[in-house]
Amino acid sequence: MVRCVPVVCLAVILGCGDSGSSTPLPIVKATVDNLSQEYAADPGAFRKKYDNVRVEFTGTVDYVRNDDATESVIRVLFKPTESKSSDPVEVAFHLSQELKILALVPGQIATVRGVLGLTGLQFEHGELVDPGPSPETSISTLIDDAKMPEDFKKKYVGAGMKLTGKVVEVRRKLPVPSAVEYEVFVGAGSELLKVVVCKIRTSEKTEQRYKLISLRRGEKVTVVGRVAAVNPEQKEFLTLEHAHILQ
Repeated sequence: MVRCVPVVCLAVILGCGDSGSSTPLPIVKATVDNLSQEYAADPGAFRKKYDNVRVEFTGTVDYVRNDDATESVIRVLFKPTESKSSDPVEVAFHLSQELKILALVPGQIATVRGVLGLTGLQFEHGELVDPGPSPETSISTLIDDAKMPEDFKKKYVGAGMKLTGKVVEVRRKLPVPSAVEYEVFVGAGSELLKVVVCKIRTSEKTEQRYKLISLRRGEKVTVVGRVAAVNPEQKEFLTLEHAHILQ
């Protein structure tokens, strides 16, 4: 008995044209700034140029969202660095890629591919080509850095971070439709005077949800996120938004 589903899936991945053939779409290379500038200059010409191709582009990750309540996707937003436009370039990845996509750190320079979506600077059927390097830090390092408050603020305000530490506390926020929200407090284990607050929002469809449910105090974790608040003199001396638990 021949099953048709794998053939259909393969066709989607390869990016078939209107003829329904399995010929891969041609790849056109760009940067996030190129895409942003071209779209701002002439949206019609932009769509004509990038329709029916698979666009490969490199840019700086702004943040990653996996709280979509309607589609089984993870969205990565790339922020233009040179374009006057403030509109991010967004790429949707299927949830089957959740583990490797959630590991992307805000500020990381990554290369991805995607097919132009129906509106604006949105791309679908995302593929991670090269995540680029993602340096890791520890709670102990942050605590040492916080001893110089002004330097600490300059270094970390708005920065992306990949952080290792131990779970101090887990708080579930009030329920929201089709998603869950948590605050995970991460410390150094022996040092409880300083903690990082990790604000996490995820769809009920994701593996991330189950990781959050199973977290236990004292468990070692790696977290990624974007720094939203810096208070070196306070116990909660750093807050991460758009955060994700990796392990």
